[in-house]
Amino acid sequence: MKEFKKSQKSILVIFIAIILGLIYYGINTNRYIDSIEMKSPDGNIIVSLSNEDSLSYSLSLKGNQFISDSNLGISIDGNNIFNNAKIVSIDEKHNDSTYASMENSKIANDLNNEYIINFENEDSSKYSIVWKIFNNGAAFQYVFKDDSLKRIDNETSEFTIDKNSSVFYNTELLDMQEVYKKSQISDLKENTIMAALPTFKLPNNNGYISIGEANLKDYSGMAVKYMGDSKFKAHYWNTINGFDTSAQSSPWRIIFVADNLNNLVNNTLAQNLNDEPSGDFNWVGTGKATWFKGYDKEGNIIEEEAVKNLQAAQKLNIEYMVIGNNWRSWSDNEDKAFEKVAKISDLCKEYGVGLFIGNDVPDIDQSGDNMYDDYTREEFLEKAKAAGVAGIKFGHIQMETPQAINIYRQIMQEASEKELLIIFHNSNKPTGLNRTYPNLLTQEGVKGMQYNLNTTNANVIPYTRLLTGGADFTPLNLSNTTRMGDGTLTHMLANTIIIRSNLLTFMESPYNIENSDVGEFISNVHSSWDETIVLEQSEVGELSAFVRRKNNQYFLAIQNSNTKDKKIEIKLDFLDENKKYKSLEFRDDFDDKSKAKKSNKEYLKDDILEVDILAGGGFVSIFEEVEK
Repeated sequence: MKEFKKSQKSILVIFIAIILGLIYYGINTNRYIDSIEMKSPDGNIIVSLSNEDSLSYSLSLKGNQFISDSNLGISIDGNNIFNNAKIVSIDEKHNDSTYASMENSKIANDLNNEYIINFENEDSSKYSIVWKIFNNGAAFQYVFKDDSLKRIDNETSEFTIDKNSSVFYNTELLDMQEVYKKSQISDLKENTIMAALPTFKLPNNNGYISIGEANLKDYSGMAVKYMGDSKFKAHYWNTINGFDTSAQSSPWRIIFVADNLNNLVNNTLAQNLNDEPSGDFNWVGTGKATWFKGYDKEGNIIEEEAVKNLQAAQKLNIEYMVIGNNWRSWSDNEDKAFEKVAKISDLCKEYGVGLFIGNDVPDIDQSGDNMYDDYTREEFLEKAKAAGVAGIKFGHIQMETPQAINIYRQIMQEASEKELLIIFHNSNKPTGLNRTYPNLLTQEGVKGMQYNLNTTNANVIPYTRLLTGGADFTPLNLSNTTRMGDGTLTHMLANTIIIRSNLLTFMESPYNIENSDVGEFISNVHSSWDETIVLEQSEVGELSAFVRRKNNQYFLAIQNSNTKDKKIEIKLDFLDENKKYKSLEFRDDFDDKSKAKKSNKEYLKDDILEVDILAGGGFVSIFEEVEK
């Protein structure tokens, strides 16, 4: 009888377990995950994901909400793949690595917590969203898992930002060559389309947000569209009716988040989210550049002028010179034009200078060659390499279709195999591709000094466009004062430090620079930096105060917008303790904005430097250690 009761009890326990299991796994939908909280390594950024009624997220920094409830989703072949999809599992991992960088510092840190959120749809199809939460931002991408051809119709990724925030944005989608606009979100018109990397300043000085993307492959580029009601949406501006792709994932959507401008500027999220380089890139060298001076209309070298400029370049530590697309007009035969290029390249090498030549994509020369054609592109790169050039300045990829996005990668891959450096002009935004291909030195995608200096715009660019890569702004012109726009000579000098570029090209001849008062300064300026500090006096669109370090030299640069004169006090606490520094300084000349007042002084870490700056003016100083 005892054994029978024991048996009954066991059966009852099993029966109850089965019933509970059925309830849990069959009836109760709580077996699915409805929400998740994701944190940055330092715990300051929290992303809350919800899948109760629909898939959405919010983001906070140090307890302050930066992005409120915002939808996620993507439509493939006419269906939003996350509608009614359930979260079935979450994989987590911690990433922490470093790599050599050519951005704002010598070393980049890829530190993040990664969350792989796995979904199952009603038809049993499986998808994922991967989030990476960094200490200065967050990024997500949609993972499709298969490489079959699919139609991407639309993306519902949203970013809901306080309507009292101000936004700095650019609406020139083709090449971003317009002055940045500023608006309150509450004053924006619906359907305003912004080139990616609009930057938002939250009310009450709570912080900054910027929106970008990284690691584009086989995919259309993203702009940001204002939908009204404080909502911004990912927008395929160049393929509004959708596009076909076999990509297994979307690009990364980046949300840069910072409570101050120093943390906003000192990020490497776009580079972190791109693939690591494959192969040896020790041959890559950043550097300063100018336009090559010393040839006639037929491309024949004018010996005296060429030599004097090359000798000046040597003294100024200028490593490269650039020739535009005009080299093609030197002959109606490409091979003969390349022969003249080779002669100039050989002459440059005698002075330790590398040569860049321009070429459009698609090519616009009379033969109608098209760089999208594999054979034509390969043949051109071969000829350029044989002519001895250091690099190519490719121009006019003014689209973000998958085909255009892929041509960037094809050019970079093939150029890297031939050890050719690359810059892109009339291009769209950078997306961190220089992590994968370090031979990509810079891109334009900015309204630079070719349109004359706009000092307000120059104080927006460091906090918008520069967040994902350097810009070929072509600062400094001494011989054409119209290029100075509403600025001063010292503002242009500050541009050479603040608006960074790994090919730092001056819009002036080396000879003119050498024989000016600023020659000593330019000879010391660098094209890449070991450390960057954005000082607290900086304000988007108003004033930028940067400290950059290279080895043991510190460079202080201040540039003012054209609103009013300013008096600035700078604590020199970025200098090393118990060391004395001599400075080379250039201040505004209040009587002549095309000139600067040069001086030498000595400072210690505890000193405070006072600067009077004109509207549109600037200040620069190089600090070098001396014996105490």
